[in-house]
Amino acid sequence: MPKNLKIVVIILGTLVASFGLYLALQYWSNSGQNANDTDSNGSLASGQVSTRKLASVSNNLIFDFWVNEKTSDIYYVTLNGQIMRLSAGSEQVLSSQAIPELNFILPSADGSAVLIAIGRPQTPTFSVFDTVKRSFTPLPANTTAAAWDPKSNNRIAYLRGGGIVKSLNFFDVSSKKSSELIKLNQNDMVLDWVLPNVIYIRDRYSDKAAGTTATYDIKNKTLDITGEEINTATKWRLDGNYGLKWLNNSLMLIDTNGRVITGIDLKAAPQDCAFSDAFIYCGGAAEQQGASSRNVLTARLKNSSRAQQSIYAIPSFNPTSQSELFATIFFDGNSNETPINPIHLESINKKLLFIDGSSHKLYQLTL
Repeated sequence: MPKNLKIVVIILGTLVASFGLYLALQYWSNSGQNANDTDSNGSLASGQVSTRKLASVSNNLIFDFWVNEKTSDIYYVTLNGQIMRLSAGSEQVLSSQAIPELNFILPSADGSAVLIAIGRPQTPTFSVFDTVKRSFTPLPANTTAAAWDPKSNNRIAYLRGGGIVKSLNFFDVSSKKSSELIKLNQNDMVLDWVLPNVIYIRDRYSDKAAGTTATYDIKNKTLDITGEEINTATKWRLDGNYGLKWLNNSLMLIDTNGRVITGIDLKAAPQDCAFSDAFIYCGGAAEQQGASSRNVLTARLKNSSRAQQSIYAIPSFNPTSQSELFATIFFDGNSNETPINPIHLESINKKLLFIDGSSHKLYQLTL
């Protein structure tokens, strides 16, 4: 081979090798940049924009909603008390009756019925609405708290009594008959019925005083007082295997007995979280660093104005792990054209539903 040709071949080979090295460096540089889009706390790095788009589910102003697990139909109560069903994109009025002073709603396990509380939290009036029969069934007078049987759409536990002495009872919705379980010397209590044989009885949330929690064992007919806690609010997964608790100004993962498993590095109210098979999704302040832990529950329960909110995901957690869980941003509120205030999140069929507490509109995000 002529000497000049050898020199040209060597130069071309060097150029090709150099270009290949340049492409490799660019690839690994970009890969490193993508991997570092999250900071050491698992939050998205500043400047990253969420690509997820909000989709409006209904134009109505909504008080609260629930989902029928069997049909995937969405049911909701409007601000004036109308009860609606949203199925395959079509909305239908189930009850046009106006309901004043809505307090809260609680759907049955399968979503075919809903317990509606109206009036002041300390002196509410309860009624069950059957979405199939489209009829109301009132609970007995002087009912102060109630919770559905987690395995039935026909049985409710409720507290009844006009003074400090209360009775814990069962109510059969079909027969409208009650049976007393036990008497309690307690006032202003709420109920959580998470496991088939266990009913939790606890003081209503207060940011000024410690609250007592008691456990009633239905099978053994025993009552166990578990102690006092300050600043407590709880939300359970539907199967009762674990839940979330706001305790001592921190979000905690708890086991089926209410014991703390581990902490979660997120300032968010349990009421604003949803469970899926692999993730927990929560609405919380977009700027977590500057968010006050002391005001998380107070602002949520009093429905007072809150700072810009985002939606966070707690990924691939193991309920038996003792390691602290970290949250990443699932939907960046700072990147959205309209500020959001996500409350009551629900995960269903690879979609995340939530109410915007500011506009009272129902939105969804694709998971």
